[in-house]
Amino acid sequence: MTSLQIYLIIVGVALVVVFLFAGRIQEYRHRKKLLKDEVSQSEGLSQYDDNEGEPVIRFSAHDEDRQNMVDRKNQDAPSVNNDEDLDSRFEWSVLFSSDEDLQYRPLMDAIASLKGLYGKVSWQVYETDSELWIDIAKFDASQTYRYLRAIMPISSRSGPLTETKWQEVIAVLTRFASNLNLTIRSYREKELFERAKTIEDFCAKVDIMIGINILFSDNASVAMQSVKDFISEKGLILGDDGLFHAYNAASRELYSLGDKDQRPILNIDNDPSLIKGLTIIIDIPQISDVSEAMTDAFTCANELVANFGGVVVDDNLKPLGIKQIESIRKQMDQVHLEMREFGIHPGDAIAKKLFSM
Repeated sequence: MTSLQIYLIIVGVALVVVFLFAGRIQEYRHRKKLLKDEVSQSEGLSQYDDNEGEPVIRFSAHDEDRQNMVDRKNQDAPSVNNDEDLDSRFEWSVLFSSDEDLQYRPLMDAIASLKGLYGKVSWQVYETDSELWIDIAKFDASQTYRYLRAIMPISSRSGPLTETKWQEVIAVLTRFASNLNLTIRSYREKELFERAKTIEDFCAKVDIMIGINILFSDNASVAMQSVKDFISEKGLILGDDGLFHAYNAASRELYSLGDKDQRPILNIDNDPSLIKGLTIIIDIPQISDVSEAMTDAFTCANELVANFGGVVVDDNLKPLGIKQIESIRKQMDQVHLEMREFGIHPGDAIAKKLFSM
């Protein structure tokens, strides 16, 4: 074998090695690009567009064919008005859509397991036939539902909605959507968090609760069971929160009543525990009629005193009579007037959301 032949063999082997190495590099770069695209897509709503009004969309599947299929389906689908019955000044929403009919039990189980949302959340489904949003409690298996939305307040008693909290909620709902194979869409407006702070500042000024306390005599032995029987006869209902709740003829709540020492009232028969007093709470922003609530609460307090003994006092332990109640009523009427002028109707759905935890 001549030196020329040996040289050509060496060159040939070197070229083969170079081509193989270059092929491996190209394959590595291709895989890295695919991985980067998948990670970018899976980040979903945690990365959002700062353009005002630009929808943020996360697809529940990552493969390109499924995404294109969903794109075509959304283009052909009827327009859904997500702003219907939504007061954008005080609320914000997240929209979900499905390729298939929503199933009640899996949906309700998934909602029940959600943690980390904000304020009092309203869930609604979009009824295809009527083209209306309805409360999820009215879900009818004979109807077709492809859209779901969660409506939340932009302020609550836990504080105003912040960008950090918004991101946390979106992350929770993105996982919720992924588990149910839903598409999730939400709008991030630049003014949302500024508006939340403005609403919070106003709500803080009118967020008032009136306490009417019934203190039993020191030597009295008042059993909880006796109090429960007396209150139940007056029509108050014991709730899961351990408080009795009073409602008017229109089923609107007027006030709540509980143990003065904040122990929950248990729904058990023959409760022998003794109590020192009771407290009636009137949540001013969440009632629609100050006069009705205060009159009914004050009457209930005096009937308890007449039956079990004791005195009616305010939170400063000062006696409460008709004169004091009338003075408080006038002040609270003014608070309700300010709320209405601001656009919040006391006792309505928006007020209940804004003044919830």
